[in-house]
Parts: sequence; C-alpha cells; structure tokens
Amino acid sequence: MKKFLSVLLCLTFMFSLSVFAAAQEDDKTYTNTGNLLKDFIGHAETKTGYTSDENGSMFDSVTGNKSDNWSASFIAWCVLKAGISEESIPHVVTVDELFSFYDGKDKIITDDNHIPQEGELIFIAENGILALCGIVTYCDNQYVTAIIGDDDNTVKKKMYDLSLSKIKGYTMPDYTLRTIVRSGNYITTADFLNFRSEPTTASEILAKIPMGTIVDITEIKDGWGSIRYDGQDGYISMDYAAEYDTTHIDSPRYAVNWNVIDISKFQGEIDWNKLSAQDIDAIILRIGFRGTVSKVMYYDEKFLEFYNKAIENGFHVGCYFYSGATTVTEAREEADFMIDIIKNNDLKFDMPVYWDVEDDVIRDTGSDNIIAMTEEFFTVMDEENLYSGVYTSSNWMLDYYSPEIFSGHSLWVADWRGYCGYQGDYAMWQYTDAGKVEGIDGYTDMNYCYINYPLLIEDLGYNTDKDVETPREKGDINGDGKITAADAREALRAAAGLSELEGIQNEAADYNNDGKVTAADARLILRKAANID
Repeated sequence: MKKFLSVLLCLTFMFSLSVFAAAQEDDKTYTNTGNLLKDFIGHAETKTGYTSDENGSMFDSVTGNKSDNWSASFIAWCVLKAGISEESIPHVVTVDELFSFYDGKDKIITDDNHIPQEGELIFIAENGILALCGIVTYCDNQYVTAIIGDDDNTVKKKMYDLSLSKIKGYTMPDYTLRTIVRSGNYITTADFLNFRSEPTTASEILAKIPMGTIVDITEIKDGWGSIRYDGQDGYISMDYAAEYDTTHIDSPRYAVNWNVIDISKFQGEIDWNKLSAQDIDAIILRIGFRGTVSKVMYYDEKFLEFYNKAIENGFHVGCYFYSGATTVTEAREEADFMIDIIKNNDLKFDMPVYWDVEDDVIRDTGSDNIIAMTEEFFTVMDEENLYSGVYTSSNWMLDYYSPEIFSGHSLWVADWRGYCGYQGDYAMWQYTDAGKVEGIDGYTDMNYCYINYPLLIEDLGYNTDKDVETPREKGDINGDGKITAADAREALRAAAGLSELEGIQNEAADYNNDGKVTAADARLILRKAANID
C-alpha cells in the first residue's frame, strides 16, 4: 500500500509548497480509463508539441526541477496525471536519478537484442551523459518510437534506430501500482487556485482560493474536485490540492499483517480455549442480517455470546451486518439496527463496524444506488462516532463502486481465487471461505488484515462516547488529556458541517477564540499536535 507522510512532514508540505505556486491548468485534457499504461501514454500524447517556454513549469512543478533539462519532470507529470504510484515511477528531478532508481532494482534492460514494448521507459544519452527519457509507444523490430521531453525543451514523438549506441537501456514499470485519489479534506497548494463553476478550464472563475485553505471535496472525477466554497458550489483542479488528513490508515505506524476470522451462528459451538491458542489476532462477528424477501431484520442469536467470549479471550473484535437493503432508507434502518444493539448492550469495538454488501437483490439496484446507500450507512455511523467499513467482493469493487467513497472508512475485499483481483487500496482481504482452525468445526472465512485498527481507532478518537462536560485545554476536543491529530479531525468535521460539537468541546475547538469553529482552528490544532508552534 502507498505510504503517506507523517503529521510533521504533512505540515511541512502544507506550508512550503512553493513548487505549486502557479495555478496553471491544462488546455487539452485526457480522461483516465483505469488502465494505467494506457492513461500514462494518453496524457503524454496530449502534451506533444508543448515547449518549456509555453508550459515547461507545468512539468517542473511536479519535482521542483527548474533546470533546462526537464525530461524526467515530464515523465513525473504523466505519472501524476495517470494516477500511477511513485513506487512504480518516482517523481525525480533528473534522468540519471530515474535511471538509477531502476538500475538499483536490477530492472534496466541493456540487451542489444531486446525489442521494447509499449509502455517501457527508454533512456537516451547525449554526449555520453544520460539526458533524456521517454515513453515507448511502438516498435517494429528496427525502430522504436517514443514520446520524449527532448533536449530543445519540447515534447516530441521521436523515432530511434534500435542499434543506436545513445540508447542506454529500457525498463518496464509496474502498471498495477496505483495512487488512489480520495474524496475528503484537502489543502490547496497553489497561491490562488481557480474555483470554477464547472469541471473545465473554460468555465467561469467564481473565486481565487488562497494557498493553505482547507476544503472538503465531496466527489473527484477526471481530475476535478467538487467543493462548496464561500457559499457556492464549484470545482477545483486536483493537481493543486493535497490530502489534509494526517493520520492515513496506510501509514507505516499502522502496518500489520494479522490473521482474522469472521464468524456467525453457523459456526455453532466454539472451543474458545483451542481457538485462543491459534495464530488469530481479531474476530469479526455477524451482528445480524436482513431477509431479502421478508425485509425483516434479524439479530444473530450467537452474537452476544461470541462477543463476550472473544473479549474474554483477548481477541480484537469488530462486527458486520449482512445487508438486504435496496433503498437509502433501508440502509439507514440497517445502520440504526446495529447501533441500537451496540448501545443497548454497551458494546465496545476496536475493529471496524462493517456493512456486508454482496446480495443479488442489492446488485440489481445498480451502481448509483449502491453508492448512495453506502454513503448513507457511513453517514449514520460517523454521526455515532463509530469507525465503519464495507465488505464486498473484488468484482463488486470493479463494477459498482468508486474507490474515493471509502476515504476515512475501511474496505474489506473478498476474493477466493488465491489472489486479490482488486488493485486499489483495501485494508482487509478475505482469501477463502473454506479455512480450518482449531476450536471450530467445519469451515471458517479467513482474512488477512493490514491495518492496526485498534491503534488507528484510538488515535482518531472513534468508538468512544463523547465527553461534553469535563473541562479541558484549548485544542483537546475529545478530552483525552492531549492534543493530537484526532482533535484536528474533530475540528475539521465541525467546520465542514459534518458533525456538531457540544458544550466544552466547542470551546476547546475554537482555538483562536473568534467565537466559531473553522478550518483555521483545525490548522492551529494540528500545528500544536506536531509541536510546530
């Protein structure tokens, strides 16, 4: 999974992004298809003919490269536009650095008989020095064609004889490594970013948003983010916005490789002594389900027994509800059903609360409805301060979901083929429905979990009752005696109208004492958490 910046690095990034100072936008556009190789070349094609005098800074802004040779910056710009992970093609300043990256991994191909393939990177030397790199688009066994940032500072499609000694090698990047762009809180990174009426550079400019402004992006499509700013709805270019949430679930701080099982009444009687001796870190329990014909919601009769036994035996615990919802109203009903059980029994989870979305009756309602229902489920759980997620299959993720809706929530993917076919970010993978563990007769679902959810949930302040009475210092919104990124998150949610703070919480969130809770307070609290002030 992609590694993100820590709190401190993120804050440094926020306040020193001079490389994004100019809010330039593309005249020509290319719409990503999801095929990373195709998209990489597609964006390169749109820039053929551009020179550094016209648009060189567009490429330089990715790496901060201000030299005359911006060939590597052009590659990095195409990577950014296509959404390819830097783990596959890094954003570097020079061609030599790019070459060294692959050479260090023994991935440079120097065989004279090699026939380059579409999507390979080609490295060219001028006067014996590595100077140019490009993207191979075609080869006919004698000549190779590539789109390249040439030495006259112009993007060109050029043809080279395969026998040329100036060709120093090729490499094929891993086009399965994707950078997922998610909706949520972002901070603007251009001096004055154009806020437009429509997702196009030809539309009206509604305002100029100053650098460092925190915005809540509700939807991302074709490189444009939908936001509400200064009382108006509009769009900003995602090229000039950076994720603001500083506690990403795929930070190295939360990296684990846990074995997890999920169980229901169908597992019958369990020998908990034997089960607790197994290499199992967490258990996800079925809390209930909805009949797809009757539409009646049922409580899993083994849930409370299993919950108490799992806690007694030291397992981390979450739960799931098997959905039969076909409307947004029914999705809310199912969320409320779970919440009632949780509250009435004073249950505490240190793993996510999941909505199981897999039944044919749901699939038949279509992608738009599935996404709307999922967002409603997340909204209800967020209102109750419960960290939630969705269980679904790889095929459903590809056919019915958009990955950005899982920002701030857990994605649990099922794929029993021996590998996970979904290429985006996910936190847990159910790799079989036919696992065997001591203590349970019959088969059991088995999962790998890659996120330390107990730590994450604690850091973010989820799954706890909100204290609205105990006095606390400015910035300590959740009242845990310290100021952390979790408090900044609470202030951001309140500023965006996603939650309401009560009593002493609201006073703690108003860090600058101006009588209201805004994104400015969230910034100050985050700086305090990182010991910058």
